[in-house]
Amino acid sequence: MDFFISCPYGLESVLNNEIKMLWYKVDKVTPKWVYFQWDLDCIPNVNLWSRVWNKLYMVLKKWKVHSFEDLFQLVYSVKWSDILPKSYPILVNWYSKNSQLESIPTIQSISKKSIVNSMLWWKDWNLYEDPINPNIEVLVWIENNECTIFLNTTWESLHRRWYKKLQVEAPIKENLAAWLILMCNWKFSNPFYDPFCGSWTFVIEALMIAKNIAPWMNRNYNFEHFSWINSDLLDSLKLKAKDKIFNQKKYQIFASDIDTGAIEITKSNAKNIWLEEEINFEVCSFDEMFSKWDLLWTMLSNPPYGKRLKPMELQSLYEDIYQLFEDNQKLNGWIITSYTEFDELIDSDWKQKKLYNWQDEVVFYKKS
Repeated sequence: MDFFISCPYGLESVLNNEIKMLWYKVDKVTPKWVYFQWDLDCIPNVNLWSRVWNKLYMVLKKWKVHSFEDLFQLVYSVKWSDILPKSYPILVNWYSKNSQLESIPTIQSISKKSIVNSMLWWKDWNLYEDPINPNIEVLVWIENNECTIFLNTTWESLHRRWYKKLQVEAPIKENLAAWLILMCNWKFSNPFYDPFCGSWTFVIEALMIAKNIAPWMNRNYNFEHFSWINSDLLDSLKLKAKDKIFNQKKYQIFASDIDTGAIEITKSNAKNIWLEEEINFEVCSFDEMFSKWDLLWTMLSNPPYGKRLKPMELQSLYEDIYQLFEDNQKLNGWIITSYTEFDELIDSDWKQKKLYNWQDEVVFYKKS
């Protein structure tokens, strides 16, 4: 079987390594997508373990289409009644580039009509879709007149961690946070600090990685409703994942923020995953925090960048951040921000990588 995984732009290399570590064959890596091959049993395993992706799609059909009739027949040729669960709402998403079929609403309506007709064998009644059930997404992708039909096995995007109940303004996406932690080469035996912890993202993701907690241990998936997936496999994989957690090891992880409400949100989210006792929380400013600790650790943080502070406050804050790194040359420090004026403060030896957090273009900075 052919599969492909979507991920945020720039995270493809880590996703590629994750798939290889799960012993699956990677066919191709492109911006925002990784393609690989395996049998159906990979669906629960990949959904359970990947930290940086969004959704896992299975390829159902692929063929050239030059007309809407071609599209209808291609979609209809899929044995939908054997694939889709009964009474679940069918959501058709689409993509078209450099192709004769460009009308997005028509692509969607033709595809949905074809699926329904296939499931009903052209019988003259409507397909019942119970709104209580989750949507089953079918993705129709047309590029250079070649149409590929995908089935979403995941449900909603996997950047939405199951334990997140509360968040503050402008949070970092969870899968982007996991990627950043993997990139900063944090040694688990050393302390990890986020002085602008916001609603939790870096410190909880760091602890999950260190303790080897599967990121999707307690959430639901579309594939659980597919009769052709071994229903016992996910339960078995979850039991094995629990056995792989490093419950006996302790880590030095520190979360601080000047906002008392942000600290309370962080504690609440950590409590949802039973990790609140393993993170050191403190309400204090950036300056206060670094006057208390010896800077022999990894710092990864998402400082404010215009949505919470005034311009003069931002400039002063980023001057302090820059000076911190200059005064502590052995500090393994990283920040991610869209505050572009930071470029004017740093030297040429800083490493930079542009990424996207939601719709914001951000830069990942590392002092070389």
